[in-house]
Amino acid sequence: MLKSSKRILIFSVVLIVLAVYFVPPLLRYYRYYKFVISSSRVANSEGEIFEGSVLNTLSLIPLEIKLDHLSSEAVFSLGYAEVCIDQNEIQEIKVRNASIDVKGDKYSILFRPPFEAVKTTDLALEHSYDKRAVLKILPDDPFDAEVKIAQTLPKTFFQICFMSSEEFGGYMTRCFLKTVDRFNQKGIGIFETDNIKGLLGFGDASRPQQMLAMVFSKNSAVSQGIIVTSDSPERTKDIMFSLLSSYTYLIEEPPDEPTLNKLISDALDPNVLPIVN
Repeated sequence: MLKSSKRILIFSVVLIVLAVYFVPPLLRYYRYYKFVISSSRVANSEGEIFEGSVLNTLSLIPLEIKLDHLSSEAVFSLGYAEVCIDQNEIQEIKVRNASIDVKGDKYSILFRPPFEAVKTTDLALEHSYDKRAVLKILPDDPFDAEVKIAQTLPKTFFQICFMSSEEFGGYMTRCFLKTVDRFNQKGIGIFETDNIKGLLGFGDASRPQQMLAMVFSKNSAVSQGIIVTSDSPERTKDIMFSLLSSYTYLIEEPPDEPTLNKLISDALDPNVLPIVN
């Protein structure tokens, strides 16, 4: 009877030890597995259903985009920035809440209002599995943090299992931030010119003809989103690359709303351009 009790005690201790060492890693991998196998279903304007895979987006290796310097006399001023756009091709310009929507023949360029580049850690803390980990795994510089997120790739079973809880929390936060942006589903790019740097999202599964650029000034804390939409992915890419090749900020910091609106209204002449309010 005594020997039997001793065996039971030893067996119980072994089980406890195994649980302490093996259950947490297995639970971590289960959480990771459930995340990467998830998908989202979206419909385009024609009602076609597309499925976006988290694993596919996470597996994307960012491309280094080489932008040729564009020298042109077709300088178009937004008030706070300049870019090469032939004004003769512009059919309509809409300005609303400091967003400028430039429409041409079967394409549009939406310039979102410039803003101060926010530390990605601030956003990451809202979605983190481990808040302490975020402060360690992301650089303070917003652009550098975005690049590190874009470079996050899937890991193997053993890599996940041998992570500490803190490492896992930071890694999962980067995974979430990379895959939550639908524009990353068709590819991710990193670009840099003499004046700007940033990241490109080549479009989502349902809208491959639409691209998003997050543009950071190299000389200040100004950043901005630019969305290009056209009738084909190839044309969208050509338009976006042309814009970024010539894009230059004229401001050293994001102005307040009244000042920004005045900069825009002073630059866009309704006597020359087809502006619609």
